[in-house]
Amino acid sequence: MKSKNNTKNKNITTYKNKKIGGTKIEKIKIEDADYPERLKEIENPPKQLYIEGNKQLLQTNTLSIIGSRICTTEGIERTEKFVKKLVEKNITIASGLAKRNRHCST
Repeated sequence: MKSKNNTKNKNITTYKNKKIGGTKIEKIKIEDADYPERLKEIENPPKQLYIEGNKQLLQTNTLSIIGSRICTTEGIERTEKFVKKLVEKNITIASGLAKRNRHCST
């Protein structure tokens, strides 16, 4: 009998071969050269990251946008305005893989 934890970890590792919007998702481990140096400096950094897109952007000034999987229209509008101002200041936006949040922040 498999535990929920083992099943969850198995599903996470399959992301490295998954494609979203035609782009492959890559796994970057903390010991890899592409892992962001500044992220290593925080307490308890993630041991691995799953990324989609240009991994060189991980070395730039980056802000993550975290929100609800169920966004309101007002939430989407505010996020779009906020992200636009950040991008104008050359701040890279990192979003999760949640569909709604991902689309309103990219």
